[in-house]
Amino acid sequence: MSRPVAFLTAAIGSCVAGAVVIAALATAEEHEPPIELGSRRKLFVDRTLIDRLDGATLKLHEPVSAGTAIRIDKPWEGPANFGMSVIELDGRLLMYYRGWSLVDPKDESGVACVAESRDGGATWTKPVPMSYGDAPREQFYTNNTQPYFRAPHVFVAPAARFMQGRQVLDEQRAEAVGLRPIGKHVYFKDCSDAVLLTTRAGSTAYDQTFMETFIRPGLGDSNWVSRTNYPLTGILPAGKGQMQLFVSRNCMQPTWHIERLLMRTDGFASVSAPWAGGEMVTKPLTFTGGELEINYRTGAAGSVRIEIQDPDGAPLAGFAAADCPEIIGDEIERVVAWEAGSDVEALAGKPVRLRFILADADLFSFRFR
Repeated sequence: MSRPVAFLTAAIGSCVAGAVVIAALATAEEHEPPIELGSRRKLFVDRTLIDRLDGATLKLHEPVSAGTAIRIDKPWEGPANFGMSVIELDGRLLMYYRGWSLVDPKDESGVACVAESRDGGATWTKPVPMSYGDAPREQFYTNNTQPYFRAPHVFVAPAARFMQGRQVLDEQRAEAVGLRPIGKHVYFKDCSDAVLLTTRAGSTAYDQTFMETFIRPGLGDSNWVSRTNYPLTGILPAGKGQMQLFVSRNCMQPTWHIERLLMRTDGFASVSAPWAGGEMVTKPLTFTGGELEINYRTGAAGSVRIEIQDPDGAPLAGFAAADCPEIIGDEIERVVAWEAGSDVEALAGKPVRLRFILADADLFSFRFR
């Protein structure tokens, strides 16, 4: 009779031990480190902060219509319009979209449009077609217009330029790189590259200062086909002294990839002078701040000097070229100093010209701070 009692005692002991283990686990769970929420706002779009729901659920809510924002009512618009993006800038909303009327059978791309709203999106002012000044009209497949992060009043557009009918490869060379057709469409009878356009927010004109290629197809046959070398939207910082952008390569090929490109910060273009020397004088301007900062580089034998002039071009006392020691080197943010120092605050708000005297040097940007 003693053995059943022993078994019962052992069983009870095991249950007690199990209860102790379960209690220990529960205690451990109760003492898990708390989530550090800080001052962050929590949205209930996931369960990351929810321990349990009892009689409640997570519920998805749908947006409601506030009516039509814009309609097709311009001659350059049509059934092939396509919405792209809406951004907020300086208290305005800017809506970028493609307008394509399909009226002209030769028009295979449409136009880029931007509408503006100053009342939070309730009403919109329709755009006028973007112009390109005196530059010859070219076919830009995508413009990728975006504010430059170090000068957001300047919008830069590394645009994909499509050269329809400009054939580089023959069928044999196209097959050699693995170029794939889509149905009856073949992709080696055209070529493309990228050019640099600029504009300002709300402007109706692009400035194409440079007709030359900004992003080249490069060596080999793979990028001398149709619809490749198209930049992505996004020019971003990439560490000290550099910025990065991305471009689609090897279109319609097994080797398709996105390439990362690096550039000097502010290095889209420069005022450049040879060893023999050159100079640039600005239009009259006013500024705020107390120092002049430049982004420049020189050769070992090169130099930069800066003169501040009155609107008529006469050098101001203490800020003549002779008062500016030669600047030699390669710097992203160099403060300019004259014999009396770097302080230019006394000139703030007054119209002046800047004269940059360069030898074997590039000037990428300047600002007052």
